[in-house]
Amino acid sequence: MRNRDALTGAYGRAEMLPELLEWRELSKRHVQSCCIVFMDLDHLKEINDTYGHPVGDEVLAGAVRHLTRHLRPYDKVFRYGGDEFLISLPGADLATGQAVIKRVRESLASQPLVVAPGGVALHATASFGLALLDPEVSVEDSIERADQALLLAKTAGRNRAISWDSTVTTGTRLPRLQMEDATG
Repeated sequence: MRNRDALTGAYGRAEMLPELLEWRELSKRHVQSCCIVFMDLDHLKEINDTYGHPVGDEVLAGAVRHLTRHLRPYDKVFRYGGDEFLISLPGADLATGQAVIKRVRESLASQPLVVAPGGVALHATASFGLALLDPEVSVEDSIERADQALLLAKTAGRNRAISWDSTVTTGTRLPRLQMEDATG
């Protein structure tokens, strides 16, 4: 029986590592790649502070329902902790992962997730960090890469998806991203 997070319905963190180890082995044998994605809901603290934690909890659950409806049937969402989720995209390289996440990110921002007391429709955005499940490093190192990309997405303004890149550090990449945003 799968361990599901009681609040959100996402797979539990206990399910995550064994699953990613299997995908890493398939990648190591050149059978299939796997893109992993860290997702963090933007400004959940403000929702909690304004409407209360029960509404914030509904936003978390609504975000997972949204992901589940808009991802492929074999993609999985794992609750990593708090408002962070790890998504596995088996068979996806970074370009495919970016395309999938772009569609999910844009649709998430455009649709209300819950209706708060007083009839206020609450929308949420999310930031995403992508990395390949690299067969040459540990699963934990690949997760760290996705987490670094997520940090960069949040630092660069949130509501965006950024792929991990070994050639550019956060310190040198952030000004470049800000310049790209300014020019179009």
